[in-house]
Amino acid sequence: VLILSRMRFVGRYVLYDELHPVHKSESCLVMRANDHGLADEYQRILSIYRAQEQDVEEDISDAGSMDEAKIAEALTRPNAVTMEMFLIFADRLGVEVPAAKSEIHQLNKQYADEPNPGATVPRRGSFDSDDEGSKTKVEAEDEAREEIGKEAFATFCRGHRLDEKGVRTVVIKFM
Repeated sequence: VLILSRMRFVGRYVLYDELHPVHKSESCLVMRANDHGLADEYQRILSIYRAQEQDVEEDISDAGSMDEAKIAEALTRPNAVTMEMFLIFADRLGVEVPAAKSEIHQLNKQYADEPNPGATVPRRGSFDSDDEGSKTKVEAEDEAREEIGKEAFATFCRGHRLDEKGVRTVVIKFM
């Protein structure tokens, strides 16, 4: 990872083709690049979803054969992607918090209404309102712990041009 980050521009961008810029003038150069800035975070969130999908019964039955380090890791690993985690990810992606909340609430609701119960909905009440001042402390805490469904997260990421590795294509303007 350290070597890759040194080969990337500003530690996150891999320029496409330095010989063929998107635009070139005396005062400006525009290059297409892959943005790897969220790839690790994206993969970490996907690993939480993969862990959710594992058969819990299998983990319990294998617990006797697992060493203590693996058991400790399994116990400390987050078991759900929460709204709080999602909003940190969305902020790093460049999506404003109110817009990210609104979009993920709609997606969570959409997937919760379908026969596939992959997405969960808030435990108490609805959080469709973006008015932070109208929420009680308990409602705000519940919202922070609200689980984000895998399908909703995947749809959000595709809508913001992240590929299956958490990389997106961007343009960079040099002046």
